[in-house]
Amino acid sequence: MDGRPRGTLEAAVDPNKHGRGIYIMDTARINAYYIGKKYRYIYGCGAHRRRPTNFPNMLTEVDLVNKTMNNWYDKGSIPSEPFFVPQKKMMVYVVISDSHGEGYALLLDGFTFEEIARAKFPYGCLVLFK
Repeated sequence: MDGRPRGTLEAAVDPNKHGRGIYIMDTARINAYYIGKKYRYIYGCGAHRRRPTNFPNMLTEVDLVNKTMNNWYDKGSIPSEPFFVPQKKMMVYVVISDSHGEGYALLLDGFTFEEIARAKFPYGCLVLFK
């Protein structure tokens, strides 16, 4: 929606490029600096319907200007909602690994959405640290 009472609804990503009805996104976040302002990127937990699950199984960055998205996926992992580090444009997530029953903190580059670091926990932990 564009914010007007009779605004228009448009797709956040190009359905011809990314598919129709394949991706689902929840717990969406933006950089808190942009609350109430125009923003370009949305970050959240997603689920890919071709990887069936009852929980989010990937992390997603959506570029609203270019209508593109980047995904991070680790088989058997369930990510938490994102925590944004604006000074470095990095994303921090807490993830539970289904395959090992352990959890880890994950640091992703906000520009490339590639993994920078991972710190393992000795147990599963699905919380947001602020």
